[in-house]
Parts: sequence; structure tokens; C-alpha cells
Amino acid sequence: MQNNTNDHVFGYVLEVLTTGLYPNNLDIIREYVQNGYDAIQSLRELGVRGSEEIHINIEGNSITIHDTGIGMDRDTVEKYRYFGYSEKITTKSTGFRGIGKLAGLSVARDLEVVTSKYNIPYQYRVKFLASKMLNKVIEGKKVGINYPLNELINDHTIIEEFPEDPNTHYTKVILHDIKEDANDLLSTETLMSHIGQVMPVDFDDNKFKLGKIIQDKLLSNVNSYRTVEIFLNGQKVLKPYSDSDGLSGLTFHEILSDNGDDIVAYAWVMKNGSNSKAITNDQVKNIRAIYKGFMIGSSDILTSVLFSSGRQFLSGWFAGEVYIMDEELIPTSARDNFESNAARQILFKNLREQLGRVLDRTANQTSKVNSITKELEKTKKVIQNIQSVTPEELPKDVIIQKKKEIQETTKKLERKLEQNKSALSNELRKNVFKIIEDLNQEKTKIEEMQNNKKVNTEVDFRPKEKQVYEIMVSSIKTYFKKEGLTNEDELISHAYKKLIKVFGTKSTSN
Repeated sequence: MQNNTNDHVFGYVLEVLTTGLYPNNLDIIREYVQNGYDAIQSLRELGVRGSEEIHINIEGNSITIHDTGIGMDRDTVEKYRYFGYSEKITTKSTGFRGIGKLAGLSVARDLEVVTSKYNIPYQYRVKFLASKMLNKVIEGKKVGINYPLNELINDHTIIEEFPEDPNTHYTKVILHDIKEDANDLLSTETLMSHIGQVMPVDFDDNKFKLGKIIQDKLLSNVNSYRTVEIFLNGQKVLKPYSDSDGLSGLTFHEILSDNGDDIVAYAWVMKNGSNSKAITNDQVKNIRAIYKGFMIGSSDILTSVLFSSGRQFLSGWFAGEVYIMDEELIPTSARDNFESNAARQILFKNLREQLGRVLDRTANQTSKVNSITKELEKTKKVIQNIQSVTPEELPKDVIIQKKKEIQETTKKLERKLEQNKSALSNELRKNVFKIIEDLNQEKTKIEEMQNNKKVNTEVDFRPKEKQVYEIMVSSIKTYFKKEGLTNEDELISHAYKKLIKVFGTKSTSN
């Protein structure tokens, strides 16, 4: 086995950290956008303001990520090649491990970085012969050779220098020749969705009227909140929230530290405004964890944090973001969660107690309101069906059935009102009382029918004729129930009139 005892990091690490660290190829684009985002912030801190944009372009089988940040000088470019080396400060930067900058080695056959630092009259180009470098590692493993990492990088990188305008500043990362198993990176639709959900872009004011309110609140309450303009193939990417998603009930929440002195997170939350069930748009569903502008983990990372076992389905009823400001928290290398430490345990506990319980109560209240609203809609249909029946020559059993239906419906509605009255608004209570009043009016009409000789008729059925009538009624009711139809009484009454003409009638009174 070939080893250099003066080296402590070998090529196997390169394979593990590039091909194994990012199982989702889209996270590789996030890594480069994070670097661009930090570079733009560094430029802001110098007091230099420019376009502050990040452009992502798919060109054939390659992808370019171009930021207008501070750029890199010769010394920084040399260090860029050092795997795991970073001078970024964890409390200020989104990336800091020095690993993500080489993430493209796992999806592209070659990686190129073109950069120029503000106030430096040179452009630098770094070419990583990624495919050759990884192949050498893999082939070496087959015969037990482990190459020192520094040797691999030096042998497979080229640095070139060219004159450049000192007023320019930028960094372009080019992923040349995307591999077949990473073709999802070449999908504009997939990338657009990922950027909008994961990266620090603005709300779409034209599609989401509450976006401006949310953004103003975040600017006032989240010290690290800042967005950046990101363009994909020339089209500006915005957050996917839209008025068409039917979200309502916007609320804001401060998550306090254990001693109550510090705000460790700030959240905005909305719920499904139409009913008690999951939001249908997966791009906005669930409450997401945001740290230094970027989403941590998947959209449901906070589901088990906010909701207890057996209640986690409620997560899909809500949409929103939790901006985490506790600087004791550190994202994992893959940014799929936070490193397990005391700060994470305290944050998750406080999120459950200060936000999760509020959401659980909101869900319960929404369920109660929706329950009685549905009952009101059913009751209105009952009233409409009763009102549609013509009283002339109405069968006696139909009258009795209608009276019974009104009584049962009234009792059910009154019971729902009593069970859920604490959750109902004054307006909804008024609606319930109005419906009950309408039911009682219909009950009075039915009772009048019952006492009306013209209405209260019976056919003098012989046994076989009676059997025909009973089969007819049973068949109509069975069919209407099976098909989910209403107004079967109209058909029964119509058929009853026909039978009267065939069989003859005998008037009776109660």
C-alpha cells in the first residue's frame, strides 16, 4: 500500500465527501449559491453596492453559477483548492467547512472556477479535472493504493491568470459535462422549484399579497434576514407562495430562550383556509426551518418537533417559516439538520412549547369550525329538499318522514353548536341560529300539511298494489342513497300521483 506518512488526509476522503455527502444533487447547487451569497455579503460590508445578483444558467450539458460578490484574489484561489479549508466565520457565513466548494466534483466531469476580486486587476481560472481525479482514487482502491489528497489536487488542478478590470468582482463556477445520474440538475422546472423553496429569495408580490407584510416583519425581527436576486436562465426566481393556495390566518411568533430574555427564532405561519386537511401545494406545505437565509433539511424537518406522535398529520395543514437566530446552533455538513447539542435540544423544546401547542389549538379550533360549517351546508340542503316538495296529494308517510327528518336535523345541529360554541365566531353562531329558525318554520309547515285533508290522502291499496307501492318506494330510496342523490321525495310523490290514477283513492283525515 502506497502511503506518505507526512500526509494525514488521503484520496478516499475526497470520494466520501463529494459522492456521499450530497445524496440530493440539488443540494450541490445550494452549496455554490451559499458561497455566492456570502461573497455578496462580504462586498456589502466593504460598502460596495452593485447588482448583487446570482445567475444560474443551464447551457447544454453544463451549469454555471455566477455571483457578483467580492470575488477571490490569487492567494484565496490557491487556498480554494484545499479540501476542508475555510476562513469563514460560523456566526457570519452560511458556509464555513470548506467542503461544499468542491461538491461539483461528484456530478460533473470537470469543475472550473473563474473569479476576479474587487480592486484586483486580474482574473483567475481554476480547473479541476474532477473525473480523472476521482477515477484515480477509485482505481487505486482496487489495488490498495491510497493517494495523499494534496498530491491528487495538485496533479489535477490548473490555475491560470489573466488581466481584468479592477472594478469588476465576480465568481463563476462551471460544472462541465453533467453526469447521466445527475440529469435532474438540467431540469429548469426542478431547479426553479428547489431554488424558490430553499434559497433566500423574495416573495412574489403579484401572486402573494401578504408577502410584503411578511417580508417587512422579517426585516424588523430577524437580524440576519436578507434576500438576494437569483435568476435561472434569465428568469427571476421567487418564493412559491401564492394567493391561489388558499392560505389564511397569518400570525407571527417569537420563540424565546429558556430565561425569556432572548429571541432565538421568529416564525410566520398560515393555515389551510378552506378546510381541515392538508395544503395541496407541496411547495408551500409544512413549516420550514430557515438558518441564515437557507432552508435546513426537508420541508417536514420540524414536523416531529412541533407536533406529538399521532398528531403529526397536522403539519400539512400549515405553511410558514421559522427563522432560527440562535448562533449556538450549527448545521450538519449536509445541512439536513442541526448538529446534536444542548442548543438544539433547547430550541426544539421551546418550539414545541411556544409554537407547536399554539398550532395544535389552532388546528382543533379549525376542525370545530369546519365541522359545524359542513353541518350547516347539509342542513341547508335538507331545507331545500323539504321546500321543493309540492304539498298536493302528498303521501302520508312522506309527511311523517319529513317531520322526523326536520326533528333529527335540528337536534344534530343544536348538539354541534353546544359542542363547538367556544370556537365559533359571533357571525357563525348567528348563521346556526338562523338555520335552526328556518328548520322550525319548515316543521310548522309540515305539521299543517299533516292536518290538511287535501294533502293527507291515502290510496285504497289492495295487497298486490300495496306491494308494488312499497317496492317502488324502497327502490327509489335505495338508488338515490347509492348514487348520493337527493330529492327522492319528489320522485316518490310524482309516482304516488300516478298510482292514485291507476288504483283510485280514498280521502282520510287525522
